[in-house]
Amino acid sequence: MPIEAIEKLDALRKANEGRKFGFIGLEGFEDRIFALDQARIEDLLGAVANSRDFQDLQIAELRDLIGSVAASADTVDVDVSAIRPVPPEKLAFNNLPNHWRMLIAAGWQNTHLVSAYITQHQDPLIGETVAEVFRTRYRYLKDQHLQPGTIMLGLYDSIVGVGALVPARQVAAQALLAFLFESCDIFESPPTAATAQ
Repeated sequence: MPIEAIEKLDALRKANEGRKFGFIGLEGFEDRIFALDQARIEDLLGAVANSRDFQDLQIAELRDLIGSVAASADTVDVDVSAIRPVPPEKLAFNNLPNHWRMLIAAGWQNTHLVSAYITQHQDPLIGETVAEVFRTRYRYLKDQHLQPGTIMLGLYDSIVGVGALVPARQVAAQALLAFLFESCDIFESPPTAATAQ
């Protein structure tokens, strides 16, 4: 913490002895939010997609998300050989917090729809373009030595943008993020038995 913040906290403690003051990080903030009841969480953070929303992925939302990601890549050098399948241990290997593991797992049920959309897209390089955008974004975040959960949040935010999400867009974003996690080099793959020897 910057010295000014520590000094301000100390001054607040001295001026308000009957109150508790302190700093919390992202994890502490998260703990406090998710300790609230569901209605309060939705008031603060917006509606959350439910299982019915996941069964009804809106292709229009997916199209808009993929289109906006692709549009952000003016010129992208694509290396198709870098795209490879993800081992199932990748979530644990990258030490992602449980809420991100659950988000990716929920999105996996629709990755086949993302794959089908990309395969049938009029631009045959759209998948490679989107993958390269996310590989670049991932490397940028990783080079800052951020925690895995913070990196995933940065990737998720680059899909959804800012503001409240309607459940249909959340489902499409989770499916796209799960597809990218599975099919391109965002986060590290665990070493294979052959590599480890």
